[in-house]
Amino acid sequence: MAEIYSSHVAPWVGKKLTVMGDQLKGFTLAHREVISWKSADGTAIEGVLYTPPPDFQHKEENIPCWS
Repeated sequence: MAEIYSSHVAPWVGKKLTVMGDQLKGFTLAHREVISWKSADGTAIEGVLYTPPPDFQHKEENIPCWS
């Protein structure tokens, strides 16, 4: 996961502002995959497909998930 840094332009001495890796420890994240397809007029379209992790347990109160 990308982190956010801040710095003056010169010299660049980055100060880390986020610690997302630590915040997400213990969570199983969705799988991300870049996919592409052609629209009806032949234009190439690209998007990101998110799929649930293998251990995802669907519950009624979760967002709907189709398989």
